[in-house]
Amino acid sequence: MEMEELNQELFGSSDSDSESVIDLITHSYPRETSHEQPRMPASDRQDDPIFHSIMDSSFERGDTDDQQQDHRRPVHSSHPHIPGLVLHTHVLTHLDQSRLMEQITEHNFFKGGQQNQAMCFGPKELIWIQELESRLWETGVLDEPYCASSWTARMPLFDQSIMNLYQPGEGIKPHVDLARFDDGIVIVSLVSGINMDFYPALKPMSPNDPPQGDDRSKSGNTSSIDNSSASSGMMSRVSACNTTLKTSPCIAPEPHSQRPAFSVRLEPGSVVTMQGAARYEWEHGIQEVTEDETSPGEYVKRQIRVSITLRKMRQQAWEVGGLNSHPGALKNGVADRT
Repeated sequence: MEMEELNQELFGSSDSDSESVIDLITHSYPRETSHEQPRMPASDRQDDPIFHSIMDSSFERGDTDDQQQDHRRPVHSSHPHIPGLVLHTHVLTHLDQSRLMEQITEHNFFKGGQQNQAMCFGPKELIWIQELESRLWETGVLDEPYCASSWTARMPLFDQSIMNLYQPGEGIKPHVDLARFDDGIVIVSLVSGINMDFYPALKPMSPNDPPQGDDRSKSGNTSSIDNSSASSGMMSRVSACNTTLKTSPCIAPEPHSQRPAFSVRLEPGSVVTMQGAARYEWEHGIQEVTEDETSPGEYVKRQIRVSITLRKMRQQAWEVGGLNSHPGALKNGVADRT
């Protein structure tokens, strides 16, 4: 559910002041009007438990607020303290999201809920990914200054995508995407909202790091099918938090109890883009909780959420063959995100 004046609160506050308001640099784009009615998946997919749960919790509610939000213009908000991090709200309409969920269900990526992650390799393998990319262009998400033409002009723009299924209470530990992926990462949120947390990276990366990675990636594996995070070291990250952002002490004996430097509220239909420092020097993650704080003292219970991450493999990564993958490959399974 979208929240009123969302773009004034999305980027939260630092550890030193949980109620401070951060001014955002925002721009809005006009939305193209569509009179087409939502096209729901075929009836033979109604037996899919994931589809059934999602439709019950979101798409079939017919909330007036959701319908009104569909007519709002996309808003692009640059984070004032994390260069290269931009939150784009009101990007995907209710119809856009239902179409994406239809395709995800049709391809049975999550095996009826038995698996929580699917990965596709290769450019333009799925028509719906092309449609999503077109939507990002239409709504200004990939325009400068939010996304640099140094990577948006590449061909193909993306050749690897990940679909993640999150049940209430599930998350993913803070990580930096591996060096095998190029600059410019896009995360699309579907179905329900969630808070994404950002921490100064324990071991910052750079575009010049070797694509095969190094030892720091081996201890931070968040997935049985994709080594998608850098290693985590709680004490070092707390020190970085205190030193870099001048925040109050972060005493966190356990990883999941550490307070993030910044939290970003990702509502359904929103998009996050990361480039430069946001992509290489900051870790992002999702806490394993059943509800998120959306404003001081106010909490929202989590529901089933689906995310789509779009990335571009570096050419050297294909050559070294570290993924044991090839263009057009599909991998799915149960990801260990803890």
